[in-house]
Amino acid sequence: MERGQFENESLEIKNILNKFNHIGFLDYKEVKRKLLIIGTITTKLDYLKNIKENYFDKYLTVFLSLNEKEQRFQSEILESIFGNYELWSSLQIQKRIYDEFFRDLENQDTEYQYWFMRFSAEEKFKAKLNSEDYKDMIASNRSEKYFIAELKEINDKIEEVDTLKHRTVRDNKKGDKFIFDWEKSAEDQVSNWCFTNKETELIQIARILDLNYYKENIAKSNIDNLQAEIYFKYILYKEHLEELFKPETVNQKKLQQFDKNTQKPALTMNQIALKYVYKGSQITRDSGNQIAKEHNHSSGEKLFQKFTHYSSTANRKGKPHPFTMRKLENKIKLFESVVLLLSKEDQSKAKDEVSTLKTLLESDY
Repeated sequence: MERGQFENESLEIKNILNKFNHIGFLDYKEVKRKLLIIGTITTKLDYLKNIKENYFDKYLTVFLSLNEKEQRFQSEILESIFGNYELWSSLQIQKRIYDEFFRDLENQDTEYQYWFMRFSAEEKFKAKLNSEDYKDMIASNRSEKYFIAELKEINDKIEEVDTLKHRTVRDNKKGDKFIFDWEKSAEDQVSNWCFTNKETELIQIARILDLNYYKENIAKSNIDNLQAEIYFKYILYKEHLEELFKPETVNQKKLQQFDKNTQKPALTMNQIALKYVYKGSQITRDSGNQIAKEHNHSSGEKLFQKFTHYSSTANRKGKPHPFTMRKLENKIKLFESVVLLLSKEDQSKAKDEVSTLKTLLESDY
């Protein structure tokens, strides 16, 4: 590679990495120090879940907004955030942390397995609510019939589980019969993980609905799949469907759907653009239309232009042009309104820039 080409690529990488600066660097030594003083496995994993949300999830949001050419530098981006460590498991743990604290627990510790089962179920639930199919369905005039049918299917299956507790089950391998005992069935041949047997599926649902079974028993299958799928559907998603049909929820949904075309946008385009800047999220020409539509605006191109303007530090921290005191006061009010829209983690930079603008205002009085 020629020197000029090398310098151009280095500058390109630097510009891309700047988009991830707000995330910070995850120091392995600091993570290890914290884990050593945390007591239980559950609290250790809760701590790592919080790290995932503040590092990996934010990284992924920005990374997915990059174009294909920029994504070529994924390894450099990951190293700038997580160091030279491979990420491990659905929790995106630095592999060295996983090896030191959790490797020996994976197939032996019920607390570890139960935490991951719930975590995986929660991830499936979030993916469901964020899916285009779900969003399209909940916005349609057929949503009530569809969700009622889903809830009925879940409740019918739970009734089958209750019935199973009081009937004779045949062990297909041994050929003999016995009264079903789902608490002890982990020791018999019914507890295989092949769903060709209807009773086998019902046994797993019964164990999940008990809520305590997998706190005391090691799962015999991959904890990221079978039990998590059942926990998601028969605990989390069932509760969600029941919440949808509470009277107050139904009434709120009707209010939201009432005369949508006349609703005023909750946020201005300036507020939306600034919010995305401070969150470290991207608005592109491709995504602008959808984001604008979600906030009841019509022009994705205008929103993209606002985002591009506020992505410049100089534009955010400088005086409005042409300058008047009133315009500067209005700019401060705008930025202060955006601070209230941000999480505590994202507020620091915005507050600093509000202070800068107020200093400008005071110096001109």
